[in-house]
Amino acid sequence: MGLTRTFGDRPDRAPPTPQKIGKLREKVAEHLGLAPAQAEASHPGSPWKFAVVRKVQSLVGDPDHHVADWLEEGAPLGVRVPIPAGSGAYPLLASPAESTPEEALSLPALENHTSFREKGEFEEPPGQALIEEHLNKGFGILFSSRAAAEEHLGGSIATAPLGCVSRQKETGQWKHRVVMDLKLNGVNAASSTPERQVLPSVFDHAWDLATLAASQPDQTEIETMVLDFSDAFMSIPLAGAERPFNTCEVSTPIRRTRPPPSSKGRLPRGTW
Repeated sequence: MGLTRTFGDRPDRAPPTPQKIGKLREKVAEHLGLAPAQAEASHPGSPWKFAVVRKVQSLVGDPDHHVADWLEEGAPLGVRVPIPAGSGAYPLLASPAESTPEEALSLPALENHTSFREKGEFEEPPGQALIEEHLNKGFGILFSSRAAAEEHLGGSIATAPLGCVSRQKETGQWKHRVVMDLKLNGVNAASSTPERQVLPSVFDHAWDLATLAASQPDQTEIETMVLDFSDAFMSIPLAGAERPFNTCEVSTPIRRTRPPPSSKGRLPRGTW
């Protein structure tokens, strides 16, 4: 399909249409032994097809089977839903919660950081524009007031102060990233984690390649590829019980151009 030609800032061709991707997924489902309906099933808050992920994980012996469960039911935050330990890739380092969920919910709302409110050389604050962009991609629900959000989520919420980290590239273009300060609003203290998150190094990659090569016949060629997902974390849904701890609040109007969630309770993609 020449998919590599659709990547990058200046692709040689347009990406395949959703219809073509659906047809391809149907073929993949057939090879995996899944019914077409299974291959299309996804959480209301995520585009990931959890049955396909679960089947592939099973076939390749991926020990981190929790991923497919999170894509189907929502991922834990470690506040009300415990985070299970993984397959051993990260060192165990139990970090118990320092406070309770109720304490985080009882803290007063905090103002967003100055970096989120600053315009700089732009027409509007980049952080505000990015929140609006995420919202219209489907990564969140917009409420008219804090009270409306609390009514929808069934109680108090712990809004995180927002910040914006901006960096100018060598090309002159700016890259902006919105940060939710879950430390300042007490949510981090109410969360417990079973492992210490360590970024993989070049030595880990070399070890994986050596292990793979040792399991293959001589003269076997091995290729690697770096595949980066846009809005990767946004596409992982959050467990319903954790959603009150992953909210934010802005003081200026947000423009929503996409349709609102349906009355049947289906939620848009995203985690905040």
